[in-house]
Amino acid sequence: MKIFTDGSCYYKSRAGGLGVYILKDDGSEVFISEGYQPTTISRMEGFALLRALQTLPSLFEERVDLYSDSEYVIKTFTEGRHIRWQMMNFIGVANEDMWRKIFREMSRIQYTIHFHHIKGHQKDITDELVFGNNMADLLSNYKNFKTYKNDKEL
Repeated sequence: MKIFTDGSCYYKSRAGGLGVYILKDDGSEVFISEGYQPTTISRMEGFALLRALQTLPSLFEERVDLYSDSEYVIKTFTEGRHIRWQMMNFIGVANEDMWRKIFREMSRIQYTIHFHHIKGHQKDITDELVFGNNMADLLSNYKNFKTYKNDKEL
């Protein structure tokens, strides 16, 4: 299974969106697109990961590859930041509420997620990874939404 996540936010209005595109091994697709306000780009990138995790069953035997163009999200796991944050009980960590929700959700699932950074805004949509990233980007566009939920509701 391949999961692509993205977030967007317009700094002036603080209107944002999250997008998740899931490509299952059987070829089926899942699309998640939600708008939030007030928010930030960092929160939308992280909450896209949270929404992706919430769609996964507790027990899953297939490989999960998660792709994001957010270095903030990916490096949290690839550089071990998440371990340090938990060890220091999140003291001084930005978006603590969001990260606690993400880690709680990750503890629910019983398998490994492989995190991959992908360069954003690439054009070759014949490449499956570029296509997936572009889908998540389109789904997250803050301009897509007529109404917005408060991001504390996530």
